[in-house]
Amino acid sequence: MNDIETQRAINGQYRGVRKGSDDEKIFTFTASTSDPDRHRTVLNQSAWELENFRANPIIGYQHNLYGDMCNAPDPDDVVGRSINTRVLDNELLIDVVFDQENEKALKIQSKVERGFLSTVSVGFAETAEGHMGDEERGEDPGLYYFGGQELFEVSVVNIPSNPKAAKRSFRAQSFDAIKYVYRELGGKYRLSEIEGLTVREILDMLDGKEEPKPADTGGTGIITEKKVNYHIIK
Repeated sequence: MNDIETQRAINGQYRGVRKGSDDEKIFTFTASTSDPDRHRTVLNQSAWELENFRANPIIGYQHNLYGDMCNAPDPDDVVGRSINTRVLDNELLIDVVFDQENEKALKIQSKVERGFLSTVSVGFAETAEGHMGDEERGEDPGLYYFGGQELFEVSVVNIPSNPKAAKRSFRAQSFDAIKYVYRELGGKYRLSEIEGLTVREILDMLDGKEEPKPADTGGTGIITEKKVNYHIIK
């Protein structure tokens, strides 16, 4: 599942602003909770891996940090940094300082302060095998529960209908199909491994034919295909 892009219907929320010791404005956001998202998944708030993010705590805009086939990444899409990232009361909280020398960042900060932007979204990779909900454990059998995840970045986002939404929505639509394959194969493969298979390989597996070798993650847990790594966005 490492290379599926998806997005919460209700993203993380702006919580407030305060002044730091050097008079800089610090904005606090709830970046993630354990509430089910519109793709019927639940993030494990007790199993966030934050070490790498804390070493490079970038705050983006609209997740436009990776570039695409036609455009290189734009450094101005890094609009700030997190100065404190932690899990508290089963929520992932971040304290954000916006880049005061970035015109785009100043515009976004102003919109946050004036209430025109108020949501953030997390980009992450699955790090531990998840499972479909178990009723005996009080879980919803219609939900997929992540075993753990590593935080890559956090982005300030608009309401989900945006110029990039069509691309993200198209990839997100595949998630229901991947969950179906996951269930039909008895949970033998991680979602990330299923995503890395071809349609023919999946059909052969469902027909009970020889199972293909799982996708090569290079030891990173992230499937690499044509040297392009995708990320999950919630």
